[in-house]
Amino acid sequence: MKNEKKFKIYLIFIILSFLVLIGYSFLTIKDITNIKESIPKILELVFILLLIICFLVMGRKNENKKNYPIIIGSIIIILYCIFNSLLTLNIITLPHDEYIPNFYNLDKEEVYTWNKKYQIKITENYEYSDTILEEHVISQNYLYPTLVKDIKELIINTSLGPDYNKEIIVQNLVGLKYDDAIKYINDNYLNNVSFKYTKMSENIDTIISQSASGSMKRNDEIILELAVNNEFIPFTIPDLTNKDKIYAESYLRKNGMDVKLEYDYSDTITKGHVINQSLNGNIEEESSITLTISLGKKTIAPDISVMNKDDITNWIKDNDLKIKYLEEYSDTVSLGDVISSSTKEGDILSSDDEIIITISKGSLKMIEVNDLSTFINWAKNNNVDYQIDYEYNNSLSKDSIISVSKKSGEPISKNETIIIKVSKGKSITIPNFVGMSKNDIKNKCSSLKLNCSFKNGGLTNNTKKDICTSQNKKSGTVVSEGTNLVLTVSGGIYEKVSLPNFVGMSKTDITNKCNSLGITCNFTYESNFSSTKKDTCTKQSTTGTVNKGSKITITLSKGPAGTCKVIVDANQLSSGNPEGTKKTLQTKLKKACPNVNFTFEMKTSNSGIGYLAQNSDIKVGSNTLTEGKTYKVIINSN
Repeated sequence: MKNEKKFKIYLIFIILSFLVLIGYSFLTIKDITNIKESIPKILELVFILLLIICFLVMGRKNENKKNYPIIIGSIIIILYCIFNSLLTLNIITLPHDEYIPNFYNLDKEEVYTWNKKYQIKITENYEYSDTILEEHVISQNYLYPTLVKDIKELIINTSLGPDYNKEIIVQNLVGLKYDDAIKYINDNYLNNVSFKYTKMSENIDTIISQSASGSMKRNDEIILELAVNNEFIPFTIPDLTNKDKIYAESYLRKNGMDVKLEYDYSDTITKGHVINQSLNGNIEEESSITLTISLGKKTIAPDISVMNKDDITNWIKDNDLKIKYLEEYSDTVSLGDVISSSTKEGDILSSDDEIIITISKGSLKMIEVNDLSTFINWAKNNNVDYQIDYEYNNSLSKDSIISVSKKSGEPISKNETIIIKVSKGKSITIPNFVGMSKNDIKNKCSSLKLNCSFKNGGLTNNTKKDICTSQNKKSGTVVSEGTNLVLTVSGGIYEKVSLPNFVGMSKTDITNKCNSLGITCNFTYESNFSSTKKDTCTKQSTTGTVNKGSKITITLSKGPAGTCKVIVDANQLSSGNPEGTKKTLQTKLKKACPNVNFTFEMKTSNSGIGYLAQNSDIKVGSNTLTEGKTYKVIINSN
C-alpha cells in the first residue's frame, strides 16, 4: 500500500505536467502561420513531452524507491509551461525585452506605425485571400515571442482581397429575399451580378429567376430577376431601334415600363432586334410601350420537292436560311431526288430558320448473308426489320444459316421484314443424372456432346460422396450440342454427434466441448441481469443428435447487475444552453456506464438554464449507478 501511494503521488505530478503542456502547446501553435520559423518552438514542445514520458517510465521501473527527482522535474516543467503561457498571453512581460506583436488580420499600416520605433527592414508581398480584408496582413515571417532585437528583416504577406478569376460553384438563388441574395453575393465575392426588375403583386423583394448557376468564375455574368413594387420614376426613353431585344426590354422594365412585344419581318433590321417603338422622349408617368421585334427577312418557301440539290443550296444562301441534309433509302424516289422537306410550298420563313431536306439513296438491296452478326449490324444501320428463327438441324452446326427469306441483290420494300432461320445444332434430350456417380456423368456428357460442370453440394444425410443430387436443367429437356449443364454432387454423409445439456456450464467449458464435437456454438446474452453467474449457460437452441458441423445458439447469463461511478463536474454543464448540456452528458454517461440506461428530459425553469434540475436522478458530483437500471436526466430549460 505504501509503494502504491508513492506511485500515485509521482503519477499525479506527471499527469499535471502533461495537462499543463497541452495548454501551453495550444497557446503556442494556435497562431502559427509560418511552419519553418516555428520549428524551434515545436521542437521545444516535443522535448518537454519526451521528458514527461521518460519520467513516467522511470517511475514505473522504480516504484519501490523514492521518486522525488521525478516529482521535482515535473514541478519544473509545470512552472516553465505556466510562465511561458503567461508571457504568451501578455499577462506578464520580461523587463528590457520587447517582442514582435501578432499582426494577423490587422491593417498593414499598423505594421509600419509599430516599426517607426525600431526601423526594421520590411518586405511586403501580396497574395489573394477570401478571408482577410484587402490591405490587411495574412502572415509574417517572425511570430511572438520573437525578440525585436533578433529580427533583421520583417516579411509580411498582404491581402489583395478575393481572386475574382477563381472558379466556384454558385447556388441557385431563386426564392431568396433580396437581402439574403446580396449577402450570398458578398459572401462568395461575385462581382459581375446585375438585376432586372419585375413588377408583381406578390413575392415582393424575392429573386424569381437566375441566368446562370453551378461551376463558374466569380466574374462571370449572372442576371437575377427581382420582383418589385409598382413604383415609377420619370425618365427619357432613347431611340432603341436596332437594339437587341433583351437589352431593350430589360432597360424599359427596369424603369417601370409595361413592355409589349410584337414581331414582324424586316429586310434591314437583324433578327431579334428592335424595328420600332411606340413611345420615345420624356415619360412622366407609368405607361405601356410596344416594341416591334424583327423576325428577319421574310421568305416564301417554294416547292422544294421539284428542285435539285444545287438549286436548293442557292435558294438557302440567298435567303439567309440554314439547311440540314438527311439521306435514306427509298423504293419509290430515284437516287439523288428529294424525298421530303420540313417545309411545304407557301410556308413563311425568316432568316436563320433551318430547313431539313431528306434525299433519296435509291432502293435498298439485300446483301449476301454468310455471317449472322454481320447481317444484324447491317440491318440495324439501315433500319431493316428482321426476324431470327432458331431450329434444330442434324446436318448443320450451331449458328449456321439455314435459309434467308430474301435473295442477295433483291430490293427491300419499306416495312418489309427479313426472316432468317438459324441452326441450333443437333437436338439432344437431357437424361436424368440424379443418382449417377461423377465419373459416369462425365462419360455420358462426353458421348452426348454436352458441357458438364460440377459443384459441391456439401454434406448430406444419406447420399454418398460424388453422387449427383440435382441438375440445373430438367431431364427430358431438348437442347442443342454444347449446352452447358451444372450438376450438384454430394460432399458425403454427415457425421452425427450427440449434444450434451449445456445449461449450467461456463462459456469456456462449452467452447471446449463444442470444438471437440466439431460443432459451432454461437453465444448470445440474456437481455436482463440475473442472479446466475456471468457467462453461465441458461438456454441452448438445440438438443439431442445433430450433424457434425452444425451451428447452435447458446444463451449466457449477464450475471448480477454491477455498479459504476460517474462524476459530473458543474464546469462541464453549458450555462444557458440545455442542448449543449444534454450532448455533453450523453457522451460522458454512455462512456462511463455503458450498461446503464438514461433518459433525458427538458424541464421549464426560470433559472439555472442548462443545469441539472433538483429532481434529476443524476446530480452534480459523484453518482453511483446500477447496471440495467434506467435513470432520468432532467435539465432546466427555458
